[in-house]
Amino acid sequence: LIECLTMAAAAAGDDATDATVVYEDGAAAALADDASMAMGHDALSLASANNYNSSSSSSSPDTVSRCLSTWLIKTHTHFHGSDELHLPWYFGALCWSYAVGGVMMFVVRPKWARTSHFPYRCMAWMLILLQSPLSFAADYLSMTDDTYIHTADRLLACPMMVFELCKALTMMPHVRWGTFGLYVASVATAIYSFVQSSQAQEHVDADAFIFWHNCWHVYPLLVSVIMGFDYFVLGEYDRGEAAVANAANAAASGEGVDVVKTRRPLSAVVMEQAAAAAPHATRSGRTTPSRKNRDVESSSTTPLRRSTRLRLRTNAHAVTASS
Repeated sequence: LIECLTMAAAAAGDDATDATVVYEDGAAAALADDASMAMGHDALSLASANNYNSSSSSSSPDTVSRCLSTWLIKTHTHFHGSDELHLPWYFGALCWSYAVGGVMMFVVRPKWARTSHFPYRCMAWMLILLQSPLSFAADYLSMTDDTYIHTADRLLACPMMVFELCKALTMMPHVRWGTFGLYVASVATAIYSFVQSSQAQEHVDADAFIFWHNCWHVYPLLVSVIMGFDYFVLGEYDRGEAAVANAANAAASGEGVDVVKTRRPLSAVVMEQAAAAAPHATRSGRTTPSRKNRDVESSSTTPLRRSTRLRLRTNAHAVTASS
């Protein structure tokens, strides 16, 4: 599409250049004729302006439509019939990166993919069964040939890129901000690499085309690494559900902060337990429960004798009177 718009702009520039040449030739002819210089100059200027306006208004829409139709049904590349393009083996191997990305989408299937209306599984199957084989056939096997495989690859790549942008917008409210930032940066890098690859193809620069097109094909692998790290290393996470849980915790605690963040440190709890057990410690370092504690512990499992119940009641009254 970028190539098509560039061609349309170049065609409009050529029309303007042709009109300027006609004007300059008419002006030179008018200057050669001393008797009719003024009248010839005015008439030729008016004719040139009318010719330029009519050619621009009539040819620009035709140029754009012709360019779009040619781009949609284009069956060859700029390297058609070239003997200077020698693609390395890893160029063809990276064409199957779309299949790796599709398999990774099945392995890493987050919660938002299971609850949203985005065609997550359909996109994964299209990457595996359609995009990778067409990319390998068009970019590696038939790069210098005239075949309809280029048309099929181009027609499939356009909706797949739209799916990728819709996927990024769908996952934005659910994933971590860091993960989403890396994902967007990967998409931007891929688009930039594709533009550079197209420009290198226009200039028939084989080395630049191989480099930038490989960068374009690395994009599915890069996204798979980002999403796999987020899912397996950082843990499955949904930002929307986490916000609801934090709000529920704050409401339950009666404070405006998360309960998890206000928990006491584990070291403080251990120190308090050690201080409570210190009065019952023996010289050997072991802790033995006192007679009162043994009576209380036994009361929770076995029925108390009458003497024991009386003694516990007496002790309770003594504690109450002293307090």
